[in-house]
Amino acid sequence: MKTETRLRVVAGLIDSGSASLATFGALFYAARYFSPAALGVYSLLFSAFLVARLISEKIFFVPVEVEALRIDRVERVGLLDTSLPVGSVFALVPALGVALVAAPFLELSSPETSLSLAVSATALTFLAPLQDHIRRVFHLSGSSWAAAAVSVVRLVVVGVTILVVTIRVGFSSWVPFGSLATGAAVSIVVGYVLSRLRPQRRRMVIPKLRVLMKTGRWLLAAGLFASGSRLIAGFLVVSLASVGALGYAEAARAVAQPLVVFAVGFGAVLGPRSMEASQARDRTKADHIARIFMVLVLLVSVVYMAFAAWVWKGNFIAQLLVAAYDIRGLVALSLLAAAVSMITLPYQYELVAGRRERGVAQVEGVGATLTVAVAAAAGILGSFAIPLGVLVLGAVRWFGYRRNRAQLFGRSRPSELG
Repeated sequence: MKTETRLRVVAGLIDSGSASLATFGALFYAARYFSPAALGVYSLLFSAFLVARLISEKIFFVPVEVEALRIDRVERVGLLDTSLPVGSVFALVPALGVALVAAPFLELSSPETSLSLAVSATALTFLAPLQDHIRRVFHLSGSSWAAAAVSVVRLVVVGVTILVVTIRVGFSSWVPFGSLATGAAVSIVVGYVLSRLRPQRRRMVIPKLRVLMKTGRWLLAAGLFASGSRLIAGFLVVSLASVGALGYAEAARAVAQPLVVFAVGFGAVLGPRSMEASQARDRTKADHIARIFMVLVLLVSVVYMAFAAWVWKGNFIAQLLVAAYDIRGLVALSLLAAAVSMITLPYQYELVAGRRERGVAQVEGVGATLTVAVAAAAGILGSFAIPLGVLVLGAVRWFGYRRNRAQLFGRSRPSELG
């Protein structure tokens, strides 16, 4: 791996690591102070947030990012001049309806807790897609360190917010989503200022909605299948088992988040290269990038699983998130599921850039159906229904994406690897 690539990987890890650590900090706060029932409501709203944010992300932000691949890498940051104002409209509408999705289950916790979580989740749903878009554009422009700076600012703001509220007020149900929303707002401003400092930029005209929809409709379908199945699975666990069972699964998911951090970090840097290789139909280069990604993720997964899968003297996470380890084997399964679900990330980048969004949606549809089917056995599986569903989804992605990828590339073509 070239020195430049290694440095970008480091920046990508700092970027995704800071972003995920901020989310983990909020989740840790909720897991430590909420009752299992309140944590279950938090999990439902978080799933609703993931579904709602997809509407703006897949219909608008990701398609315009794909269109930006047509211009020189160093000039792509100019996309933010037009994409942020227009994208704000796309982000607002789904944000307003986020609490409605989980409304039937809000009564499982106290009215005050449910109201604060619903309002703050709505604010986060509006702001998060804008902040994520800024970071992805920086990566697409070869400015991974600027993306890292945006995430570090967000992490600092989230940490300070949690600390100040805890010292001055104590426990507050506004903190988990509210701190993330505050961090997103501040980092959006910082990210836009950094983008204006770039000397090379090209103001990009946003394509018409019908052009974006050619890409976005299938990306949205794929995203809704994945996140929607998680939301439905959560509903089923609450209905067939208990809201506490979902709370324990959410705590175990928090322990598995570092694996997602590493995978997303590698993907943030290597993803644009995978997309460029796909558009050039250069299978040799795409294979090279995918191998680097998979080897790194597998190495990290094995090391982290050995440390965090079980309760032992050196596992300090087990002392901080006791609820995650209350059900024996739940964390171990959650770690395995996280690793399997993330290993195919380069393939997804390739298929999106290669205009195979329909194939991605079909794979996600099959995976979502099986995920919900697993959750339907929550009466027997309990908390295990959630990580088992994620594991099944990861397996479906492995076989489905590889099949679509073979159709995309056909015969391999030699290239200069870089």
